[in-house]
Amino acid sequence: MAVNNLIDQLNNLQIKIGIVTASQRGHPQLCVDNGYFFRVYSENESKICWRCIEQNCKAKCVTQGKAFENEYQVSFKDNVDKEHTHGPKPTKFELKEKRRKLKEVTVACSKVVSSLGPRQILTSVVNEVKDPEAIANMPSYNADRQCIQRYKKKNRPDYPPEPKTLADIEFPVFLTETLENHEGETEAFLLYDSGKDDPNRFFIIATKKI
Repeated sequence: MAVNNLIDQLNNLQIKIGIVTASQRGHPQLCVDNGYFFRVYSENESKICWRCIEQNCKAKCVTQGKAFENEYQVSFKDNVDKEHTHGPKPTKFELKEKRRKLKEVTVACSKVVSSLGPRQILTSVVNEVKDPEAIANMPSYNADRQCIQRYKKKNRPDYPPEPKTLADIEFPVFLTETLENHEGETEAFLLYDSGKDDPNRFFIIATKKI
């Protein structure tokens, strides 16, 4: 009898998979069942505990990670934790992903080409939203443009003032290193500076790798 009960439980078992996107403030949000969203309310080294973002909804779940774009198996303590007091919002995921990637692209572009315009940045994420209903609910161009300007302002490097003489030239660390590679590593390329006291000051700029 116990074996039969176990078989029934296994047959009724539903493995849910959630994918992590970002909230408006850039915090991880877990999307489950195509439109239910959870925020982190506690975590430790082995698990992340999530609670539904909707007020007065007590649905909760657990995953083993919270990295953006990653999928995780979702665990519920019991059936009570699975129940929501509201319906799903299936169009929200694509809109959240568009906003998250818009921020990522803006920050990355700001490090390389600070003069890149909002329209050029938006072009790189325009295909993130495919659902017709989600497209109908997309923010206006002006709203996206304002977001891009905020992201740029927040992440703009602290450039030194424009030098008037050779002695005035300053190199912050971020101006002496290459951009990050796919492993997140940088390499110094300012190999030599003859110094501010040198009236004929000169620099040697190169990388050690061929």
